[in-house]
Amino acid sequence: MEGATRYRLRELTWAGYSPDQIAAVTGYPAGTVEGWYDHTRLTRSEHRAIERAYRRLIPDVDEVAVERVLDGDLPPERLNVAERREAVRQLRLGRRSHRQIAAVVHVTPRTAARILGTLGLAGCLEGRAE
Repeated sequence: MEGATRYRLRELTWAGYSPDQIAAVTGYPAGTVEGWYDHTRLTRSEHRAIERAYRRLIPDVDEVAVERVLDGDLPPERLNVAERREAVRQLRLGRRSHRQIAAVVHVTPRTAARILGTLGLAGCLEGRAE
């Protein structure tokens, strides 16, 4: 459970939420939220607070729709913003370039790069030609 909760906390950060924003949702002080990123143990109430913040701040994503777009079974135009971001994230983690991502999701390579920047994944393929 510890690892999954920390992953959710990292996802909130990758989505662009600051410790102050996460603190506002969890009810904990920002200093406490910042402490959650290091290797201290979390209490049950902290686990629950992080899960609540995640559910509240990260919009629902239809994983089936995302998978269908990635498989070419659904036009990318049918995805909402959160689903498009998830598709871009999955493609990047699958080692795809900006151009390849743009072709699948029907955006420009620059838009793909911007989405990756907001997700904190812009440089995850360092050393590889785009």
